[in-house]
Amino acid sequence: MAFNVRVSLPVYRPPIFPERCVVCGVAHPDDWARIRTRSIGWWVVLFPSLSEEFAIRAPACRDCAEGLSRGLRMRQIVTTCIVLAGLTASIVLAGHLGARAWHAFLVGVVSLAFGVRMAWQWVFPAPLDLTAYETTVDYRFRDRPYAEEFAAMNGVSIKPAPALPK
Repeated sequence: MAFNVRVSLPVYRPPIFPERCVVCGVAHPDDWARIRTRSIGWWVVLFPSLSEEFAIRAPACRDCAEGLSRGLRMRQIVTTCIVLAGLTASIVLAGHLGARAWHAFLVGVVSLAFGVRMAWQWVFPAPLDLTAYETTVDYRFRDRPYAEEFAAMNGVSIKPAPALPK
């Protein structure tokens, strides 16, 4: 089972990457992968337009960059499709279910969508993924040695993984 390794940097600090492809590890890759995300925080629920885009360029081979971009896009598309299918089913079933059953179904669908996405990210992490917060950005790497080199080049340490409940 794969896990990702998290390195956190201040949002204002441009990251310094090792001169290797973030996907396959080849030295001096010929291209860059552009990875984008939107900042998250409590205000995004109330005011989605306040969520700022955050983008970086990471060294990658041309084919690897395209594959990474395609994989991250597909993950977002699949999650959106699961949510939309669930919402459509809940609207169709709204007249046939009581209010309590309908609410439970809706909560179940949303939980399923996010559960599937979280499980997928945990078992099959992307070579590089980002989560931007108000003041920091978490860089999540599939390759631990790459993450360690990235952390050292940026003068920070790897964040410990959250402990699993016993």
